[in-house]
Parts: sequence; C-alpha cells; structure tokens
Amino acid sequence: MRLETYSPFCLPAAHLRKRTNSELRHSYLQALFAESPDTINRQSTVTPAAEHPSQNCAASQELGWNWGVAAQQNDVNSTHNHTRACPSLARRISDAAFLLILTASSLVHAQVPDAADFIRRNNHGSVAVGDFIYIDGGLYSKYVDGQVGGPFPNTKTLAINMRTSWTNKAVNITEIDKGNSPVFFQPQYWPDESSSSFYSWSGSAPSGYAVSEKSLWKFTADGKGGGSWARQSISESDSEFKKLTRPVGEYSAVVDRVGYYVGGYAMEGTDDVNFSGSDAIPVPGVVSYKFSSETWSNASSSGWNQYGTGMRGKATAVPFGNDGGLLVLLGGESGTHESISNERGYMDFSSVTIYDTDNQSWYSQTTTGEAPSTRDEFCMAAAKGENSTELFIFGCWTVATGVTHNYSYILSLPAFHWFKGPTNSSPRVGLTCYPVGSGRQVLVIGGQDNNNNTYRWENPDPWTQGLGIFDMTAMEWSDGYDAGAGAYSSPQVVKACVVKSGPRQLLLKPKAPASLFPGLKGWKRRELAGIVCDD
Repeated sequence: MRLETYSPFCLPAAHLRKRTNSELRHSYLQALFAESPDTINRQSTVTPAAEHPSQNCAASQELGWNWGVAAQQNDVNSTHNHTRACPSLARRISDAAFLLILTASSLVHAQVPDAADFIRRNNHGSVAVGDFIYIDGGLYSKYVDGQVGGPFPNTKTLAINMRTSWTNKAVNITEIDKGNSPVFFQPQYWPDESSSSFYSWSGSAPSGYAVSEKSLWKFTADGKGGGSWARQSISESDSEFKKLTRPVGEYSAVVDRVGYYVGGYAMEGTDDVNFSGSDAIPVPGVVSYKFSSETWSNASSSGWNQYGTGMRGKATAVPFGNDGGLLVLLGGESGTHESISNERGYMDFSSVTIYDTDNQSWYSQTTTGEAPSTRDEFCMAAAKGENSTELFIFGCWTVATGVTHNYSYILSLPAFHWFKGPTNSSPRVGLTCYPVGSGRQVLVIGGQDNNNNTYRWENPDPWTQGLGIFDMTAMEWSDGYDAGAGAYSSPQVVKACVVKSGPRQLLLKPKAPASLFPGLKGWKRRELAGIVCDD
C-alpha cells in the first residue's frame, strides 16, 4: 500500500457530483492511497472525513474545487471579513490523510533518517545563517523496518555544517528542538546575519495541526549547529501587523535588514481567517518588516501586474539600485483578488519584474535568450560576480499539465539574458536551494517527482538525503560540497557572451532613473548601462 498526500493546492477535481457516504469513502481512500476499489475494501480502516458531522453543512454542495470567494477589493495584504460554512473538500481529504501521518509519526521520532533509509523530503523551507544551512518544516518519508514509512511532518529544525566538505552519503545532519514554534508547510525565512538569526512568519499549518496564532518567530543560532526559537513580542499598538494575513507561496527576500513578503495566497491553514466556500485566495501587497526597529509596513502591489497578485514564484535581492538592493520577481502565477481559478494566469519568464524598495516603484524588463517555460514552485538562488549577478533556477512543475521538470536556467543581470543549464538531474518540485560557501555552489534540498503519477513518497530520491550541489561557475552537478571551492566567477558561457557584446540601454518600463542600474566595472557608463548577448 502507498500513501499519497495531496497538497491542498494541487488536488484533482474529479467526480464533481453529489455522492453517497459509501461513494465518498471510496473517493477519499482512492485519493489517499491511489489503489483500486478492491484494494481499498480489503485494506482500509480509515473513517472517511465525509462521515464527520461537519459534512452535514455540505450536503447540498457539489464536491471538488470551488474557488469562488468575495475578497476585499484592495491591493494590500488583507483577506479578512470572510465567512466559511464548512471545511473545504481539500481540507477534509488532507485531514483524513493526516490522521494516518500522525499515527505513523508517533512511532518514529528521529527526523534525520540514515542515508540508506531516506526516501523523500518536500514542502520544507531552508535558510543559511553563518556557516550552517537550516531546514525546517515540510514532510519526509523513510524506510521503517524495510517498509515505506510516511510521509511524516518534520517537527525538528535540521542543521548542516558548511565549514567542512561532505558528500550526501556521509553528511552530518543535526536536529534542533522547535519548542513551541509552529510547524509549517512551504515556510520562507528572513535571514539576519548581523544577529546570527532568521525570522519565520509565512507558511501553512499541516492538516491536523491548529492554525498558529498570528505571531513572528525568531531562531537564534549558537554558531555550533544549534540554537533556539523564541516568539517575538508584537506591540498592542502595532495596527499594521494586526491587519496582515499570513501567506503561503509568497515571493520572499531580504534587503538591507528588511524582510519582504510579496503576494502569496491564504487558505485555511495559513491564518485564523474565515473563508466563504473557497480553498484559497491571492493576497496582494508588499509586506515588510524592519529588523532594527521591529516595525511592519504594507505597500501596494498594484504596479506588479494586472491584478497586483502573485504566488508560487520566487524573489531575490540583487545588488543594484540606490541602496544596493532591488527585488527581482520571477515566475509563478497571478489571479484576481476574489479567487485562484484553474484558468491560471502564469507569469512569463520573457519578462522580469523589478521592485525598487527605496521608492516602492515597479518596473518590467524584457529578457533575451532561451527563457524557461511558465512554471510554479521552482527554486532560485543568486550568485554575485565581479561585473554581474546570475540567478539560478531549477525544478518546478506546471500545474495545468501536471508535468514536473528537471530543467535548470541561468539569468544574467543586468544583461537580462537567459542561458539554459544542464538537464542531467532528476525532476522535482517542492524543493529549496540556497547559495553556500563562497557563493559558487548552490545546495539544492529535497523535492519530489510528480510525473506520470509517480509514487511520490515511495520513489527514492536519486540524491542521497535529498541533497544535491550545483557549481554555478562550472555549470555542473555533484553529490558533494567543497568547502574549499574558490570564489564565484560567472560561467564561461556568460563571459563569452559579455566579451562579444557591447553596452546597451535597458528598456525598463516605465522609464527608470539612471541610478537604478549604474555603470558596471570595466564598462563605460551610459544612461542605463547593461550588456546584451547575441541570440
């Protein structure tokens, strides 16, 4: 028997009609186990969520995805003033799955399987502080007495030492107790190197866990691979924070000790907010938190795109602009303030969105080269070279087709030119990646292959412990980290492109100030100096 846990935002909308409790039992178990009805009759002992008393309120509803909701028509982070009559189908199925997860996980306490026992990890978060990478939240599966176990919720914070070299077969991963800090799916973190810490606010609570009270948590590292979590006090007078809605799937980055969450979406697991017949709604706005003063703000995202929303893409800070920091936002999808629908509005990689945090201005720049196709839930990492910054993106899936990808791409800035990377790695979604060491290497963590109804949690990750290393300079994959690797230098394919090309004027829309992309070392400054590559 195999257990498949569908995340609340990718459940198939099958058999949309009214069904009896008996039919619902089979439907739920088929979704959870992907087995035949005969197998379910023989093996299932799960009481379906459809027989829960809360189902009475849904007796007259069509079952399946129902994305309609009346959201507030504003362009800042807010999804309040909704009501929910009863739990969503996605939530009910997820709850049923989590009964099994909790039962199984109560028998297994170690969060770090032996290398030979590890199977998969996904929907976690990761962040680097000092000489350690921290992994938190999400799910993992492992072999237990020779049988597939899980997926289990990751209820510990994990740490990997990046001071010394290692291979994924021999890496030492330590566990850190989370105390009372919440367990989240798809959390994203704000690192603060100056205080050897990182902050946690976004993410979705797993089914079976209470939605965490709206609060900010901070992990302070001890420099030895340990540390502790502490809830941060929020002033009663902080009216801005009280109005915020915790998102998941947002675009997250840090600029000059200010953490930013742009967009994302809200659902039952993200915030203690009532919804009206909807599973998820986009959350507009640019939420920021200033570490030094511990103050929150919320700016408009109306200049981002048609709806001022975005989800399941990525953002990173790049060292340009007046204060040496701009946000670059890539990929994902957008939707109206009322709903996310299956008519998905994917955001094209042929155009890059730039947010100037200094004056809260939005810009769009077209790209050249071989841009990636539209996609969700990829990972992205930035590497700063002498004359440019390269963005690495890898993995993803296209929800509309269900295809999981193994493509990698490099976007060179400020050339805004795409280069396709190697494809000799396995497809994966629900992964994270982070620059490590000198910045030349990118550590890619976890992910699962959703192609062709693959047994997501039973299919062992080709990377032991779910860890892979991508060398940004050599453009090569490996199974080990080199602590002595040299400083990052742009890949040869980027350098060759730069050598044969000259400066050009960037066509940012709307027209941007000259200081946005100042002259680069080794190039004569023009209005907006950049580099163009021949296609």
